[in-house]
Amino acid sequence: MSKSRKEIEYIVLSELSKSEHPLGAGAIRVLLNDHNIDFGEATVGRFLKHLDLEGYVDKVGFKGRIISEQGRIRLKSLSDEKAKNKNLKDFGSFLSTDDGTYVRDILVARRALESEAAALAAQNASDEDINTIETILDHMRSLLDSNQSMAVTDVEFHDSIAKASGNKIIETALKVIRHGGKDSGIVEFLRNRAGSQIGKDHLVILEAIRNRDSRKARKLMQNHLDNIIEDLTSYETSVFGDNNHENACSGIKSEKEMISSVKTPSK
Repeated sequence: MSKSRKEIEYIVLSELSKSEHPLGAGAIRVLLNDHNIDFGEATVGRFLKHLDLEGYVDKVGFKGRIISEQGRIRLKSLSDEKAKNKNLKDFGSFLSTDDGTYVRDILVARRALESEAAALAAQNASDEDINTIETILDHMRSLLDSNQSMAVTDVEFHDSIAKASGNKIIETALKVIRHGGKDSGIVEFLRNRAGSQIGKDHLVILEAIRNRDSRKARKLMQNHLDNIIEDLTSYETSVFGDNNHENACSGIKSEKEMISSVKTPSK
């Protein structure tokens, strides 16, 4: 497997930092072999010369080389970069669903459709629909009180409102967008990570629907999805610091080799 110069620098400097004795070119060649890097003697020699010129290593007579102070600084920089790249990869995996659709895109689409669904539910929901939603929220509260995942009940809550809207197009579209509720586990994770009060938004939405207040139900559902999007942004900030979050997401989206499927459902 081919590796970049930075990766090879990291391996060599890491091995030198762990060694109690100077390492010669032969020993370094063996260590590189252990990392599936097949360098000949001449190539190892040229690479060590590069480290010499950069000031990352010090020669100890004919015994070999040891890592220098500048080399330790370089190793720390490479280690930090490696950790950041891993976070980026993990974040890409976390934010992608089975077909590579992004959670932020799903949430934005949900905000438009579910706000209208809530408004329609306030107009069209039967007493049975409202009782069903209330039962779901009771179950959700019991799960939260016992420190269990409420992702399943979250799916049921939002699906029940879509059904109560009486609009089959909205109901079907949401099932497709949410991949059958696979985003609920992710949303629950985001809300927990951000310290948000899970379930509070749901109660006021139900009250607006019960009171047949379409305008309020629409606004509360929109606020609910906005809150989740803010939690997503908060999580992105914890991964990317001050970098632009949407650009970071776009970068992940283009790096398909870094994306793996999320198997856990999300909120």
